[in-house]
Amino acid sequence: IKYGAGFGIRWYSPMGPLRFEWGWNLDPDPGEDKRVVEFTIGTAF
Repeated sequence: IKYGAGFGIRWYSPMGPLRFEWGWNLDPDPGEDKRVVEFTIGTAF
């Protein structure tokens, strides 16, 4: 099981939903990123 921590901001703009999300891998394997930043336009699945 993998685990992490993070937070996000969601804004329902006139152009559609926007999401900014930041996350940290709390127990990364060798070669894995320690941080993730995502920007999404549209709805989540």
